[in-house]
Amino acid sequence: MELRSLLLTRDAEMTDVLKRAMTELGIGLFVYTMPEWATEDLRRHKFDAVIIDCDDLPEGASVLQEVKNTASNSDSMAFAIVNGRTSLQAALDMGAHLALEKPISAERAKSSFRAAYGLMVSERRRYFRYHLETPVGVSFDEKTEYPGLAINISEGGMALKMNCVLQPKSLAQLRFALPGGSQVELRAVVVWSDEQGRAGVRFDQVPTASRKHMTDWFAKQEEAMGQQPVE
Repeated sequence: MELRSLLLTRDAEMTDVLKRAMTELGIGLFVYTMPEWATEDLRRHKFDAVIIDCDDLPEGASVLQEVKNTASNSDSMAFAIVNGRTSLQAALDMGAHLALEKPISAERAKSSFRAAYGLMVSERRRYFRYHLETPVGVSFDEKTEYPGLAINISEGGMALKMNCVLQPKSLAQLRFALPGGSQVELRAVVVWSDEQGRAGVRFDQVPTASRKHMTDWFAKQEEAMGQQPVE
């Protein structure tokens, strides 16, 4: 399935140009004209690219700045469209990875997004979570290991179901086996948890052997899907 991008603008001509460019690159484009709707979906859904019309749309600049504060899209590629009021440097300072000045030609749009395509795919792979149910041992010292169950896994982290409540920001040692038998041990940071024992961890230190096991396993999952991983 194709990558996904969000465009916030009321400029119909520019929308048509970007739609043509994205279609040729195989990137889906979801167009928003209301800042509040775009902001709500940025909080709820993952987009591989976020494109904000900063000068011709009131609140555009503030939405661009807010992208980095959303859990789903803090690492997404952000593009600023400017039209005289906002300088290219100011757009970069607000969090854009790339700023484009109007008018934007179809060729310029394709060139810009083609250059960012590889980074978008890499981020999608890091973010995408594969369904996985396997026992996980979680320890915070060398004496006690707490049993848990992995719910899903990505290249950057894992969701867990525990019989105890994990403390956010704590460092944990994880031990588990990937389907197929490869044993993995790594250190992780607890990012969030709730009173029901659910928790999310971000991988922090992954030994070389465990990294290879995980990389090989992810490659097999992607091959089995027959397509780029999607949300």
